[in-house]
Amino acid sequence: MPAGSGQSVIGSTPEGDGRGDAWVLAIEASNPSAEPGGLAGTASVAGARLSGGSPVGDSMVEVRYEAGSRREDGLLPAIERVRAGLGTPAPALSRVCVSVGPGGYTGLRVSVTVAKSLAFATGAAVVAVPSASVASGGQPPEGPYAVALASKGAFTHITRFASADDLVGEAIGVIGADGVVDALCGRGIRKLIADRFLPEPFRVSFEQAGGAVLAPRFSAVRCLEVGCSLRPTEPDALVPVYAREPEAVRLWRERRSPNA
Repeated sequence: MPAGSGQSVIGSTPEGDGRGDAWVLAIEASNPSAEPGGLAGTASVAGARLSGGSPVGDSMVEVRYEAGSRREDGLLPAIERVRAGLGTPAPALSRVCVSVGPGGYTGLRVSVTVAKSLAFATGAAVVAVPSASVASGGQPPEGPYAVALASKGAFTHITRFASADDLVGEAIGVIGADGVVDALCGRGIRKLIADRFLPEPFRVSFEQAGGAVLAPRFSAVRCLEVGCSLRPTEPDALVPVYAREPEAVRLWRERRSPNA
């Protein structure tokens, strides 16, 4: 593979070998700015061949790309690189798994729109994967834990998981530092996956109660693993999950209001 291609291939299959055309795709672009590097962070796409309805692990292809760039959107080229790496025809797409949030407005809107378009174009099933289920990168902490996403100001969105075996947690919603004890510590949660935007009062309260904050590791491979275990939804019903009303929507609504 050429250096700097941005593509990470795990046991790739040569293009055009004709074996096992059916494939599954996953898109993780929910929280690109959670990683260091500013607002134009990274997202990823992953794919795998299917055998008996299950992804073949040694055929996995993952491509990371820049998300949030004002110059171009790298999602569609990344999907094509995954497909080419698998050597499968586009119409053989069987399932599209997409991380639906909570997360950034633009990343969610673009990835959900692309997932729906692919489903309509190919007839593939589409699966909404909670972004909190992806944040561990496939290695959830032992015991009960929680994931904090879409932090803003003094508040953050919390999802609780009873154990590392839980694929889908319990969405608690948006809380502030004053809710740490009841929502987390009082329920035996001592591990919190949270990005660099976690409000400092929330972090301090959790750590003072004996908790540890862990960095998230978003990946399309984890999204694919979770999505292949969940039920598909109708493409028309696939929507992003926002922790709160997007700022752009609020401003648009206020400008249209006769009282504004």
